[in-house]
Amino acid sequence: MLNTSKNITISLFKRQNNIKKTSGKKNAIISIVIIIIIAMIVIKPNLCINSIYSGLAVWAKSVLPSLFPFMFFTKLLTNYGFISKITAKSYKATKLLFNAPKISSYIFLMSIISGYPVGAKLISEYHKMGYISTKQANKLSTFCSTSGPLFIIGSVGTAMFGNVKIGYIMLISHILGAVFNGILFRKFFIDKTETNFKNDTETQNSLQNSMKDSILSVLLVGGFIAVAFLVIDLLNETGILSPINYILNKLFGMFGLEGVGFAFTNGLLEVSKGCLTISSLDISLTAKAVIGSFLIGFGGISILLQAITFLTGANVNLKFYTIQKITHGIFSAIICLFICLLFGV
Repeated sequence: MLNTSKNITISLFKRQNNIKKTSGKKNAIISIVIIIIIAMIVIKPNLCINSIYSGLAVWAKSVLPSLFPFMFFTKLLTNYGFISKITAKSYKATKLLFNAPKISSYIFLMSIISGYPVGAKLISEYHKMGYISTKQANKLSTFCSTSGPLFIIGSVGTAMFGNVKIGYIMLISHILGAVFNGILFRKFFIDKTETNFKNDTETQNSLQNSMKDSILSVLLVGGFIAVAFLVIDLLNETGILSPINYILNKLFGMFGLEGVGFAFTNGLLEVSKGCLTISSLDISLTAKAVIGSFLIGFGGISILLQAITFLTGANVNLKFYTIQKITHGIFSAIICLFICLLFGV
C-alpha cells in the first residue's frame, strides 16, 4: 500500500516536472519570436509604421463604424432584460438545430448582426454571469462566432470585389455555414441545464458601463488588427512565408487560380488584408467569392486571437475552437460555390 502511494506521488511529481519543462520551452520560443519582431521594428521602422497605419486605417474605416454601435447597444439590451423575450420565442429552433440552451438564439442573432468578435464576447459575458456553463460556451462557439453584414456586403463585396450581389451571396453562405457548423457539432458538449434570465433594468450606471465596456472592447480589436498587419508585412518582407506561398500557388494553380497563394496566406493571418489582396487578382468573381468566404468563415489568426481573448474567460477549448472555425470556413466556401453556380455568377 505504501509502495503504491509512493509510486503515485513520484508519477505526479514527474508529470508536474514535464508540464513545467514544456511550458518553459513554449515561453522560450515565444520570447525569441518577440525579440525577433522587436529587432525587425528597429531595423525597418518605416515598414512597421506603415503597417500599423494601414491596419488602423482598415479598423477605423471598416470595423469601428460597424462594430462599436453594435457592441454598445447589445450591452444595453443585456442590461435591460431583452434576452428573455427573444429567447422564449426562438428556443425550439435552437434546441432542434443545435441542441443548445435558450440564450444561444440571442447570441447567434447579435453575432450575425454585429460581426466578429461580438459573439465570442457575449459568450464570455453570459458565462461570467452564470447564464451558460463551460460546456454550453464551447457549443455556442461553433455557430455564434460570425462576421457581420456591413463587413461582408459593404467592405468585401462592394468596396473590395466591386459587386454588391456577390456580397449578399457571401453573407448568406456565411450564415448558412455557421448553421451547418452548429448542426455538425450538435452532439458535442451537451449540457441540458437551463438558467432563467433576470431582468436587470435596475442595474445602476448601465449607460456608463455599457459605453466603457464597448470602447475598451473595440480598442482591443483595433490593436489586434494593427499588430496582425505588422506581422504579415514582416513575414512577407523576410520571405518566411515564401515556401508556403509557393506550395499554395502550385495547389491553386492546378485549378487555374494563379497567384492566390500569397493572398490566401495573408487572409489566414488577417481576413481584411487577405480579401483586399484577393480583390486585385486576375481570377473570376466566383473564385474570389469562394476563397473570401472560406477566409471570412475561418476568420484569420487575428480574429482567432480576438475571440480567444474573450473565450478564455469561459474556458472554451482553444484547439476545438480553431478546428470548428476551419469547418465553418469550408461550409461557407462550399455553399458560396453552389449558389454562384446555381445563379450563374
